[in-house]
Amino acid sequence: MSRLGRILPVIAVAMLGVADLQVAGWGWTASATGPSNRTLALVVVWTFAAAVGIFTIARAPRDRLARLWPLAALVGWAAISGLFGIDPARSVFAALGLAAVALAAVAAALGPGRGFLGVAVGTGVFTYASLVGDAISPADDSLFLGRFGGYASEPNVMAYIAGLFIVCGAISAAGTKRRAASAAIIAISLPAGLYAVVESDTRTAFGALAVAGLVAAFDRAPMPLIVAGFVAAVLVYPQVDLADATSAVRRDSTEQLSELNGRTPIWRLSFNAIEQDPLTGAGLASGEPQIRAAAHGEGIAVFSASSHNHAIEIARELGLVGLGLALVALVRAAPWKSRRLRPLLAYLLVMSVTMPTSGLPGLITAAWFVVIATGSTSSPGVHSTALGEGRQESVGSIRGTDGRRLPLHQP
Repeated sequence: MSRLGRILPVIAVAMLGVADLQVAGWGWTASATGPSNRTLALVVVWTFAAAVGIFTIARAPRDRLARLWPLAALVGWAAISGLFGIDPARSVFAALGLAAVALAAVAAALGPGRGFLGVAVGTGVFTYASLVGDAISPADDSLFLGRFGGYASEPNVMAYIAGLFIVCGAISAAGTKRRAASAAIIAISLPAGLYAVVESDTRTAFGALAVAGLVAAFDRAPMPLIVAGFVAAVLVYPQVDLADATSAVRRDSTEQLSELNGRTPIWRLSFNAIEQDPLTGAGLASGEPQIRAAAHGEGIAVFSASSHNHAIEIARELGLVGLGLALVALVRAAPWKSRRLRPLLAYLLVMSVTMPTSGLPGLITAAWFVVIATGSTSSPGVHSTALGEGRQESVGSIRGTDGRRLPLHQP
């Protein structure tokens, strides 16, 4: 494959950040995807991602794609179930975006390390743009109670994206043979990502990064990565007010811990919605009209249009059928068998318990698809032995000219 063919999937995944942009001030409404210029941007990005994905996948060996059928079924069900949702036009449009994200993620995952790199580049651009934008023109953060939200829909989503920048940056650095390039990736991703996470004041992100770091460390991650993490923390710490950092542990004045800081009411609303459409769900991207309307009816203040739990979110939008297909895709991929995937999987699983999504298929969705696609398309004869390394395993043998059996290795 040409150099352009190798880099296009990375670009396609990185561009998916357009779907994560906060557009509340740009005319977002409950029945639309935003102003016409943003819709046009989404069409362009998703079309490019789909085209790159189809072109790359068409040239891939069929045996590597065979295990992706649950992922294909999930995307197909998203489009079908959307027809029965509360806003079919919105849901089908989002389903087309989901298909584009899946195609781009699979295309990137077919190349070694390209999926991680694509997510790292996309989340990196989003994180740096948010930090620079806030520095140039600080936004009115009264809605977020002093927490950094960047260009995301809320601080929790900003932290989610910044954390992905750190984790995928570390995986990309570990997979780079040149030490200078590895050090450069760490220097670019860790300080900025940590700063954004700390300023967002998102507690779950702290825990998810800690778990991902422990998983990488116990899986014999290269010591330079661990040292770089401490160096980045030292660089970031003087820039952060201690009061802001400690408020991540205790926010009694603004939130109620007994209700998981407002999450249990959202979960209750989501469960009620699931009971109304248990099989087909309310359709993709239905959080804005459904959760906001239900919360308003019960007098609950909700700043997010997400269920704040990925399993509940999928069940609410795609029904129990969609949730089942998502679980089958994850189990079929078995990403926990790969040491390279385990840190990212650990981060995503911890974040999935209480964190919201952007509402449309974007970088967070792409990260999940990269994990599933990488696990599904990895050659069964090769097992990762470290965060960025692999070894060849014998997959058979041949008889030499002297009669001895020689092991046959798969590259």
